[in-house]
Amino acid sequence: MLNQRAFGLAMGFAYAAYMMVLAWVAALFHVGDQAVAMTRAFYPGYDASFSGGLLGAAYGFATGFALGWGMAWLYNRFRNAAVNEPGDLAPMD
Repeated sequence: MLNQRAFGLAMGFAYAAYMMVLAWVAALFHVGDQAVAMTRAFYPGYDASFSGGLLGAAYGFATGFALGWGMAWLYNRFRNAAVNEPGDLAPMD
């Protein structure tokens, strides 16, 4: 079984780092400007700047944690269902 909180934290930190580095690289080297512009459609205030990178890290952590926690929860549900008898579902916690 996957630890949902640990998997969520790992995904959150990874996505936060990605969002922050993307914004800062776009601000310094103008590489990835289009990716930042497309991402801005989903995360208001995110842009290619220092403050945009910090805001992007916060957005990235929240999104990554939620998705990671959800993926671990689904994995655990499917894993428990596969271990039980065919046709049986895992009990809900």
